[in-house]
Amino acid sequence: MLQAEEKTSVWYRTYVLFILLLVCISNLATRYQPSFLITIPVLECQEVCKGIEITNPVCLWKTPDTPATELTREEQCRQCRSQPAMPPLIWQGAMPRQPPTPELPPVDKEAMVLQIEQKKLSVRKALPATALQTDGDHRPWRRRWAQAQEESQAADAPDMRHIDTISGFYNMADGACLWYWQYGLLIGYGFALVYAAGSLPAGLLCDRYRRSGILALSLFVWSICTSMQALAKKIWLLLVWRALIGLSQGFGYAASNSLLLDYFASNEKQRDVAWALLTMVGPQLGVGCASFSIVFAEGLGWRWIVLLTGGLGIVLSGVVLATVKEPPRTEWSAPCTMAVVTEELWAAFEKSRVPQLLILAVSAKMLASFSLTSFLPIWFARGNLHGYTNDAYAFWNALAVSLAGLLSVSLGSVLGQTWSRVDVCAPCYVGMLGALLSLPLLALMLLTQWFRTSLLCYFAMLVLGEAWFGPTMGLLQKAVRKSVAGQATSMMLGIATLAGNLGPAIIGILDPGGVNIGIHLLWICSAAQVLAFLSFYWTYREITVDPVSVTLGLSQDPAAK
Repeated sequence: MLQAEEKTSVWYRTYVLFILLLVCISNLATRYQPSFLITIPVLECQEVCKGIEITNPVCLWKTPDTPATELTREEQCRQCRSQPAMPPLIWQGAMPRQPPTPELPPVDKEAMVLQIEQKKLSVRKALPATALQTDGDHRPWRRRWAQAQEESQAADAPDMRHIDTISGFYNMADGACLWYWQYGLLIGYGFALVYAAGSLPAGLLCDRYRRSGILALSLFVWSICTSMQALAKKIWLLLVWRALIGLSQGFGYAASNSLLLDYFASNEKQRDVAWALLTMVGPQLGVGCASFSIVFAEGLGWRWIVLLTGGLGIVLSGVVLATVKEPPRTEWSAPCTMAVVTEELWAAFEKSRVPQLLILAVSAKMLASFSLTSFLPIWFARGNLHGYTNDAYAFWNALAVSLAGLLSVSLGSVLGQTWSRVDVCAPCYVGMLGALLSLPLLALMLLTQWFRTSLLCYFAMLVLGEAWFGPTMGLLQKAVRKSVAGQATSMMLGIATLAGNLGPAIIGILDPGGVNIGIHLLWICSAAQVLAFLSFYWTYREITVDPVSVTLGLSQDPAAK
């Protein structure tokens, strides 16, 4: 009987881990979905737009009063992209829209207005006198009169083909009138500021209330806000929904981490594996799933994609609320006041510089990671690489990112646990090696002209360069008492998230999304990797001078005395 209960408990913990992994995938997919929806090239416009740097959204462009044959290449690209987008249903096949007429004769507006006025006069003469005196009994006359008015207004009206609808522009930049510096704000601090601010009260609420309910509610809220992005046509409205997504995901992150630590508190090895899956594999799977937005948006348009993504999250929130039970609290999630957390963190900072240096290293790594995740899809779409197609990128990027997440976790776990038994500085070595190996791979990825070579370098960089996370977090948690390890990690990651989002903001300002975006990615990410290497090296030197600095958690834990 006891064995059956233990078996059921193991299966249920595995199920909870699977649900938390799905929540994490939803978290990252909704967070980075704009990276793949921002620059989807219109199918029949890829040739005419090749190599064209457009610095403002097409929705702000008006058709010039010149023949199509006299338009510049940039104007031809804008004209092609500004055609009404009415994509077919995805199950009918993503057939490209009909290209615009290659040559349009100039319109004589005065002659058109004169012709319409003559038609109005002829209609009035042909009708009986009673029709001119009545106000609403002769419906055919009213319809013809309304039609004549519409034709008259159309003669003087500007070209409104760029007006977006729910099935309008394929990409978010055109549909929501986004400049690329606005996109950098949207994908970065528009999300991160409220995300970090929400993490502080989220930890306190998770200490006192039912965490499974908090997780379900936060998932429901960010799914609703994801769907509401489909109605946004201006940057300020998108920022509002993105801010609410960030705030709710801050609560969801704290609740899921607390649940995970309590469900796997009895087995340290299982807890480490579950933590690695949730913090490394889950985010990579989420970004990989987000890349499929390109394929679906080609058939449905970007608005339908965010609408359907939010709908799936709403369903998942119901599953979380109905099936995830509240576990007993352990020492990993014992309620602590904000004063206790602050006191423990301050004590760790006073006794050693290791936490400070690790925060600097994590911030530098996140700056490079956030910059690549936010702008690499744009670079691939506009880089004119040999062998690139939207479908190929969506599939191979999802596979590369997901597989790299699994391999980097395995590599980091093996190196962190095995190497740490021999040398306490092993996490620093892993971080330094990852930063050094990332530099040549990053340069080759952004300078090559071949799509497969670039994606292969990206895969290798994710496997080798991102293996630092698990060992570094393990080293970071040793600096504080167990009862505040979760809150301390969340606060430190919040600081690193704020610093890391500086990268997308800088790139959005320096580069409007044109052909030079790869150069900006190269120097910003390279500088971040160099800073990460130096931070890990300084951490190694600090540990060498003061070995006790990485065992502060044991010295502060009453149970260890």
